Formats: sequence, C-alpha cells, structure tokens
Amino acid sequence: QFLYFIVNFLKRNMMDPEEAAKMVADYKQGGNEAFQAGRMEEAIAMFSMGIELDEKNHILYSNRSGAYCKMNKFERALEDANEVIEINPNWAKGYSRKAAALQGLGQNSEALQLYMKSLKMDPNNQSVKAAVESLTITIEKKKQEALDANHEDVLKAAALQQEGNNLKKDGKLEEATQKYEEALTYQRDPEKKGTLYSNLAAVKLLLDDPKSGLEYADKAIELRPNWSRGYSRRGACLWALNDLRLARAAYTEAMTNCTSEEVTAMEEIKNIILNLNDEIDFQQVQSASPTDPFTIAEGYKRAGNAALKRNDIQEAISQYTLGIKADPTHHLLFSNRSAAFASIQNYEGSLSDARECISLQPEFAKAHARKGHAIFMLASPSNDVKRLQGAIKAYLDAVEVDPENEEYMNRVIEIEKKISAIEEAKKAAEQQAQNPLLDLVVVEPKKQQLVIVEEPEVLGDRKYDIGDYRGALGHYTTALKKDKLHKLLLKRGICWSKLGRFPKALEDMNAAQEMLPEDLETLWQKGNILIKAAGRKKETDPETSEKHFEDAVMCFKIGANKEDLTNVAITERRFDESLRHAVNEQAAFALIKDDLVAVLRRKNAKGKKPRGKLDWKNMSAEEKKFRTDDMKRKREEGMFNEYLSNQLKRGKAKEVGMAQQKRKNKKFNTEMSAKYTYTADGV
Repeated sequence: QFLYFIVNFLKRNMMDPEEAAKMVADYKQGGNEAFQAGRMEEAIAMFSMGIELDEKNHILYSNRSGAYCKMNKFERALEDANEVIEINPNWAKGYSRKAAALQGLGQNSEALQLYMKSLKMDPNNQSVKAAVESLTITIEKKKQEALDANHEDVLKAAALQQEGNNLKKDGKLEEATQKYEEALTYQRDPEKKGTLYSNLAAVKLLLDDPKSGLEYADKAIELRPNWSRGYSRRGACLWALNDLRLARAAYTEAMTNCTSEEVTAMEEIKNIILNLNDEIDFQQVQSASPTDPFTIAEGYKRAGNAALKRNDIQEAISQYTLGIKADPTHHLLFSNRSAAFASIQNYEGSLSDARECISLQPEFAKAHARKGHAIFMLASPSNDVKRLQGAIKAYLDAVEVDPENEEYMNRVIEIEKKISAIEEAKKAAEQQAQNPLLDLVVVEPKKQQLVIVEEPEVLGDRKYDIGDYRGALGHYTTALKKDKLHKLLLKRGICWSKLGRFPKALEDMNAAQEMLPEDLETLWQKGNILIKAAGRKKETDPETSEKHFEDAVMCFKIGANKEDLTNVAITERRFDESLRHAVNEQAAFALIKDDLVAVLRRKNAKGKKPRGKLDWKNMSAEEKKFRTDDMKRKREEGMFNEYLSNQLKRGKAKEVGMAQQKRKNKKFNTEMSAKYTYTADGV
C-alpha cells in the first residue's frame, strides 16, 4: 500500500487530469466490488488510493467510512464522516455515515439527531428511516431499564427508611440504625441521603453517642448545606458534648437557614439559643470548658459570620467581640469585626481593629487592605491628602504581602487619581483667588492629545530612582505577569531587600540565578542580600544566620573567579571587597555565635520570646563590642534614611541621589583604610 501511495502521489502531480479521473473511478469501482464481496481491508485500500489521487472526493471518504464501520473501527469511520461533511455539507449521506459511527461508539442520542438531520435532507431514504426507528426503540428501551433499576432502588430505600422510622418510634434504636445505613446503600438522591444522615445523628444522640452523631450531622450538612435541620442536629450533638459555644454557633446557622414557612422551628431554635446563653453565662465556660480558647473563639467567629449572612451587623459585632474576649490573639476576629464596623460606617472602629489585626499577623494582606479602606473613607469627606497618602501606604503594604492581588494595586491607582484631582482643584481655586476675572474668560476646549502609556518596568524604574520601593515593587510585579524576565526578577528582588523583606528578595534572586547562573550582577546582589538577612537573623536564629553567611561567601567567591571582559578591574575590586567584608562579618559572628545560642536556649527554656532585653552583665567582651558597633551603625543609618525621606518629600530627588553616592564613597574609603596599610609610595 505504501508503494501504491508513492506511485499515486507521483502520478497525481505528473499525469493528465483526465487520466487521473479515470483511475479514481477505477479505484472506486474496485473498492465497491470488494465491499460487496465482504473484503473490507481490500475495499479500504482501494478507496484510500482513490483519495490519494482526489482528496476532495467526498464519495470515496463516505465509502471508506462505511467499510470502517463494518470492521468496527468506529473512530476511523467518524474521522472519514467528518471529512465528508466538511467537503460537502449539503449531502445527506455524510450525516448518516457520522450517525452510524457515533452509534457504534455508544453515543445514541447524538447519532439519532444526525439521522434525523439526514432524513430531513433526504426524506425518501428508506435505510435511514429504518435506522431512526431502530435507534429510537433502543434508546427508549435503555431509558426504561435505567428507570426501572432506579425506581426499584428508590422504592427499596424509601421502604427501609420507613422501617427505620418505625423502629425509632418503638425505641429499637440499634435496629433503626441498621435500617438507615442499609437505606443509604440504595439511595442516590443527595437531599434524601442528607435526611438519612440527619436521622442517624438523632438516633446516635439517643444512644448517648454524640460524637458519632456529630459526624453524621456534618455529613448531612455537607449534602444539604442550606437545610436548617442538619445544623440543629449538629448543635444538639455539640451541646451533649458540652461544647456550648460551638453548639450556639450551629443553632445560629440553623436559624439563618430556616425558611419563611418554618416559623415554629425558628421560635424553638431562638429559645434554645437563649438557654445556651444562660448556661454559658452561668457555667463561665471560659475557664471551665474543656475546649481551648481558640476553639471557643472559632465558635463565636462562625456565629458572627452567620449573623453577617443574614445582615444582622450588630449581632455579628457582638459575636466577634465575645470571640476576642475568649482569645485576644485570634487575628481573624479583628479582621471580621473591622469589616462589620465598615459596613455600618463606623470607620474609626474599623481602623482600630485593622491595626490590631496587623499587629497580630503582619503577613495578612486583607488586614492592610481593610486599614486602607477605613483611612480612605475617613479622609474622603474632607479631602485630606495626607490621610489619603496613608491609605495608599496601607494598600501598598497589602501589595507587598500579596503581590498577585491586582485589586490592591487598582485601589492605589484610584486613590492616586483622587489626590491628583484634589491638588488640581486646589490649584485652580488658588488661581481663581488671585484673578477673580478668570471665570469671565472663555477657555477653548483642549485639543486632543496623544496619551503615551508607559511600560510597567519604566514606571518601576522611575519609582525606584526616587526611593519609592513599594511603588516600584508593584510595577515590577505587573511587568513580571506579562513576561518573566531575568532583569525584572533582579529589580524586584532588590526592592524586596530595600523594604527589609529578605526571604522574598532571596526567592526572586534564586529564580533569577536559575535563569542566568553565571550572571555577575545577580551573584553580587544575592550575596549582599544574604549578608543583610544574616544580620537580621543573628539574635533569633543563629543557625540560619550562619548558613546565610556561608552562602554569601560562596556567591562572592564564584563572582571573584569570573571574568567580566567589559571592565575587569572594577569587577575584581567589587567582588574582592565584598568577599573580604563577608568573611570579616562571618568571623565576627563566629565569635559570638555560641553566646547567642546559649542566650536563645535560656530564654526559650523560660518560655519567653527570643527577642527581649539583652543581658549585658553576662555578655562577652567581643559580643559587647560587636553589638555597640552594630547599634551605632543602625542609628547612623536611621538618621541618614530620615534625611533622605525629608528630601524626597520636598521633591529633591537629585540631592538624594548625590547624598547616596557620597555616603557610598565614604563607606568604601573607610573600609579600605581600615583593611589596608599604605606605604609612602601609596601602595
């Protein structure tokens, strides 16, 4: 067959069209004769050779599709039928061929639709009529079989459930449990399964097994999340387990899901909640309950969330407040109460709770966003630009924690636009005050201007140059979503470092190094970040600090051994100086490491946090000198950064750049003079 295809390909491109048409007719006739004789493989080969000579002959594809169907190769038959329809969509037989292939694949409904379409195009085709009648009978028969089987299971499940109900009424609880569990094996409807699980929860509660009952109640809620009875079962089981706060939360959910017709049930649940409140107050479960404060707070949180769902804001605030009293370290309660306060326009309360949430969990982006929203709403009535800038800072903090959330960056852009509009209005008012006749001047409409949209990377570079590292971070993140480039990862990593977020900075540096393992700039920047990260971890995690020092030394060693052909002298000096600095820092740390570890262990043994007041009396001389120098350096850096911040506020970006360069040169000269002795010749 392969040789035939090669020959036909050559003939098709070299022979006369009339001769080619004659050969196609011969192949078609030969294929039909083989098909009639039952030699399907030979028929397929003949039709295929004809197709090689005439690829647009829909009849050959149709005949080959029929041959494939005879051989039960329905996928191949479907492919040829699709070709027939594509070449000639107005030919009825193409649709009947496709219907036959789909019927062979078991897709009876689709096949019937195609047979009907073919019959509509050719109403006198008796074979298609017969196929439609036969397939219709087959489909109806299968439907009836499925209905019969399902109906039988439904009847059996209903009968078993009724038996279980009767046994439960008679007090035969074990037998009722067996009937309900057996009914579950036949029941397919999710809602009816949920009812069976609810019944099992009730039986287990009567058998003094509330723990198992709670499991069944949770399954009922999973299948029927908006059914009040499931939550009532859960509440009853929790009450039996003496978990009163979670029981109250479950009953509150049950009341939330009650329908308008279930008035009696709603009144009963309200009375149960009142009884629970009395019992909670009487027993003072904050100290007597076997559950931990976090679990109690979780119960209040769920109750507050349920109150929010039904728009009962005051009840939600009350529940969140009780949860905070139970566990003052639960940051989500402060976050949720902040949202509740904001919904009733109590933005002072919302801001206070958002700040408390941030103090408990600084890495929770939503808390920073809630803070930003509260500040924005407080500043908007008076157009307080200073407070609006505070809102921008809060949203940028949210971006810093969760850079993938575009909503936070959009809010920053919206507030920046509002500030610009306020400043423009203020400027216009000043001009009006200076020139009262300005309103009488007819100003022509502005001509249409070409607006140039700058790339996020360019905007990020501009923000970086003026020291706005948070703003630069947002723009670099936006640019990275479009294209993950090495230089963007490098720039964003430097921004993370400037903001003191060294783990994030190292993530970006590692990703950049994977893309270009031998890039000198990446090695140098990563080494510097590792040195800073090691300094941050000295007191709290000496082991990690030591590892960072080792990695930094390795980065500088690799960089020092590379050659930068563009400027060998600068590259060697930069890496050699960085390497010497890293080695010195590592050596200084090694002198105090054992003392730091001992202090850390001592504080952990007392159950105190690692960070705290330093024990100067028991500190070694080397550690005292190191800490004194370190505090002096930090104080100088803080004063310098404050100076830069003030200069930036005055719009003096150029002076800031000059001051940074001057400080860098001074630092380099100081380190050089401390590490080298110069002779009279200046060597």
